[in-house]
Amino acid sequence: MEGNSASIIKYLYKFMNKNLLTALFYVKLGLSRLTVDEKVTQGNAIFNSISGNLNFLVVTNPTLLQFQTAILNLSNSAFAYAANDGKNEKAAMLACEAIYDLMATQMGYYVQQIADLTPASSQEIILSAGMGVRKTRGKNPLPEALTLAIKPTDMTGTIKLKMTGGKYAKVFQVFMSTTEAPYVWQFIGLSQKRNYVVENIISGTHYNFKVVPNGTAGSGPESNVITQFAA
Repeated sequence: MEGNSASIIKYLYKFMNKNLLTALFYVKLGLSRLTVDEKVTQGNAIFNSISGNLNFLVVTNPTLLQFQTAILNLSNSAFAYAANDGKNEKAAMLACEAIYDLMATQMGYYVQQIADLTPASSQEIILSAGMGVRKTRGKNPLPEALTLAIKPTDMTGTIKLKMTGGKYAKVFQVFMSTTEAPYVWQFIGLSQKRNYVVENIISGTHYNFKVVPNGTAGSGPESNVITQFAA
């Protein structure tokens, strides 16, 4: 009898573990296949689904307000581009789209972390956030490390940053600190290219910069910190 009980317990243990593993689902956003209008629709669905959802009590990176602002900015910029079809309007829309993509991806990371805590309910949790699901984790690798340097510029009151490396990165978050270590980092912008111009530089100030590469699979390692004194 004891032997049979032990066998049953062992079988149930294997069965539960197998089903917990196979029941795990992953967030699917599909950003690369969505139009700007579809991204606005997606963003509104995610925002409305997460707001007041007891599965997601603390949303900090980005906050729901920041995410809502990104959706609104993307919608407004798309409307402006459709109305005028100008070069500046298109550039503004693409910048807003890059910000939305980054924040939607970060929101996806957050939802996935919550879903991973209860694998058997992961599908339900992800769907409750207004996101799609898939049974396999994305195959795209994380961005690789990058090197940050200062590039000479003739423009007064500006510092030009140059990034090398960072394979698999789609967008770069740029941070600045005017204090010595420990640095107080302030997010100052995004770049889809491997260079970034910092404007409104004040003479006589030490500036410290770092960059974080972001791809479809997540964020890569932070770059080196580069310091520049504005003469």
